[in-house]
Amino acid sequence: MKGPVNPGLPDPLPMVGRQAELSSLRLALDDAADGRGRTSVLRGVSGIGKSRLVAAAIREAGTRGMQVLNGRCYALDGGRPYGVWADAFAPLSQSLGASALAVMT
Repeated sequence: MKGPVNPGLPDPLPMVGRQAELSSLRLALDDAADGRGRTSVLRGVSGIGKSRLVAAAIREAGTRGMQVLNGRCYALDGGRPYGVWADAFAPLSQSLGASALAVMT
């Protein structure tokens, strides 16, 4: 997806107490824009706001015109190896032509 992205969550109220985490994710987006990819890991107990923080980062990436692949982990995905990656790359692979997919496999 390019351009503004709606990750399925409504526009949030201002975040409180997440400035450090948002700054870290914005730095990761800056690095990605400069060709230096990285992995950011968010972890925490259920209900702490991980999805909301990721949604804010996805919106930020969309405003920068970045392509966003979004995969989710589900509690029942334990038996599906690489399920989060399959979830993230499915929309991209469906938009590619046969020749591009042949190169990737």
